[in-house]
Amino acid sequence: METLAKSIRVLGRILTLTLLALAASPPSFGQAWPVKPIRLVVPFPPGGTGDLLGRLAARDMQAALGQTVVVENRAEYTAMVAADVARWAEIVRSANIRAD
Repeated sequence: METLAKSIRVLGRILTLTLLALAASPPSFGQAWPVKPIRLVVPFPPGGTGDLLGRLAARDMQAALGQTVVVENRAEYTAMVAADVARWAEIVRSANIRAD
């Protein structure tokens, strides 16, 4: 019974310290999303059905978000590679790494 009371006191202290740390931290204000044009990677050559669907989707995205959407055709990519490119772009963006 004594170990249970001790565990509860330790958890209470951890919770108190966590709440104090959160209260003391300044709020962070990010930039409005998205700051740069959105890049839509289409893993098909230009002029095909995939390109047409990508451009239609980009047009609707641009109207809904009010942000420029650029369609980038990468015929050498498969759908999986295009997904990896999009994932890598997200990692680079979140880490503020320049991908030049």
